[in-house]
Amino acid sequence: MSKVAVVFWSATGNTETMANCVAEGANGTIVPCSEMNAAKLAEFDAVAFGAPQWVLSSWRRASSSRCSLIWRVL
Repeated sequence: MSKVAVVFWSATGNTETMANCVAEGANGTIVPCSEMNAAKLAEFDAVAFGAPQWVLSSWRRASSSRCSLIWRVL
């Protein structure tokens, strides 16, 4: 069975709620964005990212965010 990480960032808790539902359905592990790094990423076979729409577009452009570093690794 694949090991799945559900990486999320949530300001209001709505995305966290959805991430928990995805993790439950995929039998995955919840990982807050601030806790994910390249070494931890290597432990998983699949990764699902969850964030508000306005954050997803910022991830692609940001250079200083920890999450943007993960985005570039993928």
